[in-house]
Amino acid sequence: MRTLLGVALSLAVSFALSSTASATMRRLAIIVGSNAGAGNQAPLEYAELDAIKLADTITELGGVRSEDLTLLAGRDVVSLRVAIERARADVATWRAQPGHEVTLLFYFSGHSDGRDLEMGGARLPFAELRRLLAATGADIRLTIIDACHSGTILSLKGGSLGPGFEIGPGEPLSASGEALLTSSAAGEDAVESSHIRGSVFTHFLVSGLRGAADASGDGQITLAEAYAYAFDRTRAMTAETILGPQTPGYAFRLTGQGEVVVTSVARPSGGLALPSGFDRVIVIDAHRDRIVGEVSGSGVRRLAVSPGDYRVLARRGERAFAGRAAVREGEVHTVAASELVGMATPWSAIKGDRSALDVALDVPERPRFEFSAAGGARTPIAGALGSVEGLRLEIASPLSSGAFASLEVEGARTDGFAEATLLGFAGYRLGLDRGPLRLQLGVACVFGAIVQPIDGHDTRSTIALGGAVTGRITVAVSRRMALLVEGDVPLLFIRRQAENAGVAMPAGWIGLAFTP
Repeated sequence: MRTLLGVALSLAVSFALSSTASATMRRLAIIVGSNAGAGNQAPLEYAELDAIKLADTITELGGVRSEDLTLLAGRDVVSLRVAIERARADVATWRAQPGHEVTLLFYFSGHSDGRDLEMGGARLPFAELRRLLAATGADIRLTIIDACHSGTILSLKGGSLGPGFEIGPGEPLSASGEALLTSSAAGEDAVESSHIRGSVFTHFLVSGLRGAADASGDGQITLAEAYAYAFDRTRAMTAETILGPQTPGYAFRLTGQGEVVVTSVARPSGGLALPSGFDRVIVIDAHRDRIVGEVSGSGVRRLAVSPGDYRVLARRGERAFAGRAAVREGEVHTVAASELVGMATPWSAIKGDRSALDVALDVPERPRFEFSAAGGARTPIAGALGSVEGLRLEIASPLSSGAFASLEVEGARTDGFAEATLLGFAGYRLGLDRGPLRLQLGVACVFGAIVQPIDGHDTRSTIALGGAVTGRITVAVSRRMALLVEGDVPLLFIRRQAENAGVAMPAGWIGLAFTP
């Protein structure tokens, strides 16, 4: 099988959704989402939201003007026919001017039986859809179908299936004709996920168009890049479902030369640079509570977004994290790994049959604190005791870097002599996460008291004030629990034998950390 890189080089077709397209090129889009199917089909959860997300993406980044976008969410087949006829009239008007060309993007998310699109109880055959789109007269037509069994449309007369995006380098390519992308093979169900709140294929397609698919780094998302990203991620995310991996498809009838550029993220109105070291990072528009996109693996870590407030969810192995970010106009905001803390593990469901795979997601509130308890020993003032054993209780930020406060109680006794220590710490640690392992170094202010009863009668005591350096290692054993090993070396100023003195009292601790 040829590599996706080779395919990307061979797909030299000029698709005018690029914001850098010729001034004589007009871009039209018909975006359709229908949760309702025909017959007794159970309604989908997210098909209409999928359509809205793609519409937002192509108007923000694809050069499609709002007046040239038709969004049909929850409408019927009659509305779709009217929209296509309106597009035909617009194309005729525009092309009547010499040198003017038109491209048309058609997208559908909803139910399908492999022969028809289903919208609100009515059906539109795949073959008729292709005839209607061809009749618009648009120079280039890009059709994207996200539905069960959608790969059937690729085998209709005039198209050829490219399994895994395998297209020969000698095949003719062009600036006129049609290209088709489908979310699934002819005999496959499409998958939607309650965690990403949408179809898996459209989720990754939109993510790719917002920058995650920019393999070349030039800020121009080509059709080949967007498809390759959606294909790889859709296959990977659905690989463990009971039906096996979902296989997107591609077919085309195009002539001429150029490159298929769908969106441009070179100069977005806003952006998020997302942290590395995570398997998946998902971005949610906090105001609309809508997932914007995702980056995954070791590829591009930046998404183009509108200015606003966002939630950022990340997953590393079986651990998950969450945080917030604010993007200003013209700013690419960098999200640090240390800003993210725990969230739930995602899971998928078969599109249109959620009961087959969907699970109740445990999505806890963002934790505010981490609690820990540890036992250990500290070097005493009285060297004859050897060490004083004790207990350390701590409350801290759940972030790898953050503030903490702790209280320690220690004591030891020998013949006729004892020493008890009560110390409080308040400080800040800097940390680094590597999988389940977290390394932290910090500094703290220390305050407390040291008491030394002698022979049960004479008691000496002193106030202790100073500072400390601390080191801490935690190893996560579950999403909420971690083992910890900690050490601290305080330098304390005390009153001893009627004089002020400085003493170092190092300690070591072993215990458990818990995040509620």
